[in-house]
Amino acid sequence: MDAHRRPPKLMDRVKATIRVKRYSPRTEKTYCYWIQPLHPFPWRATPCQHGSQ
Repeated sequence: MDAHRRPPKLMDRVKATIRVKRYSPRTEKTYCYWIQPLHPFPWRATPCQHGSQ
């Protein structure tokens, strides 16, 4: 295992979760479409990186 391996990207995690829940491909496409504007910049912290402040 590579020590510098990055965690999966947000969209990859969303797609994996949708597939595990066995949603339709159309639903996956729609969810990803709606999430894209909410996560526009790759250098912003992901929700699990925010923590309590």
